Amino acid sequence: MEGAIYADVQSSTIPEELKAIYIMANATELMSAQAFERLKHVFRKHGYIINENQLLTGITQYCKMIKMASYQFFQKVEPQIMNATFFAGRYEDDTTGNVSAYDGFNEDSCEICRLVMLYIDRTAKNNDGYAKVFKTLRQLPPGGIFNDEDISKYKMK
Repeated sequence: MEGAIYADVQSSTIPEELKAIYIMANATELMSAQAFERLKHVFRKHGYIINENQLLTGITQYCKMIKMASYQFFQKVEPQIMNATFFAGRYEDDTTGNVSAYDGFNEDSCEICRLVMLYIDRTAKNNDGYAKVFKTLRQLPPGGIFNDEDISKYKMK
C-alpha cells in the first residue's frame, strides 16, 4: 500500500508544489531577515536599542516573533532544504556536497523575492498591471512543472 501511495504522489505535481513551498519559505526567511536588519539599523541610527526601549514594545514583540520564526525555519525547514539540495545523493566519504543544487535553490528563492517585490511595486496601484503580468507569463511556454489546474486553484473568484 505504501508503494502505491508513493507512486501516486510521485506521479503528481505534489512534490513540485512542496518544493515551491520550501522556496517561498526560504524567500520569506530571506526577506524577513533583510527587513529586520534594516529596521534595527534605522532605530540604532536614531539612538534606540530595540530590546531595551519600552516605548517600542510593538517593535520588540515583532523582533521576538521574527527570531522565533527564524528559529523554527532553521530547525525544521532549512534541514529539509539542505537534504534535498546540498546533501542530495552525497556519499559518506564525499565532503563537497552538491553546491550547485544548493546555490540553484537559493537563486530560485532570490528570484521569488525579486518577483514579489517587483510585482507589488508595479501592480499595487495599477489595476490593469496584474492582468498584464499574468498575460505575459502565460505567453511563455509551459515548463511542465505545474499544470493550469494546479495554478488556477490559487485564483480568488
